[in-house]
Amino acid sequence: MADYKVVIQSAGDGSPVITDLLSSDGDWGRRLSVQMAGFSKDGQRVFGIIAEGSSTPSTMVFEYHSSSRSVELFDMASALKQMAAARCGTSAVIAGTTKTGAVVLEPNPASQCGIRWLFDPAIKRFRRLPGGQSVQSLVK
Repeated sequence: MADYKVVIQSAGDGSPVITDLLSSDGDWGRRLSVQMAGFSKDGQRVFGIIAEGSSTPSTMVFEYHSSSRSVELFDMASALKQMAAARCGTSAVIAGTTKTGAVVLEPNPASQCGIRWLFDPAIKRFRRLPGGQSVQSLVK
């Protein structure tokens, strides 16, 4: 069993904040990749992608909320399948958020197609971003 944590150290702040990210009981020797994507404009949310390679690989977006010190995980499987079906490649990055705060993904590299996907909390899945909806980029 492996437990992964997010450690946030604010500038000028004394002690770091440590929050559970996920626990995994996967294969020994598997690949684990964590990519920090950036911060929301207000600095209250941190975004990234965690990928775990094993006999059952998974790729998830994580979103850390500084106000509640909690982490949300979003499975990217449905978005990656939709990207492949739309001939937009098989990997994605976090493009930013909508004005309402929904996480938006785009193909990596973005030049592969002009389609983006947003996480819809009502159905707990990613779906295509409606045309014309603006995306606020993350602070890197």
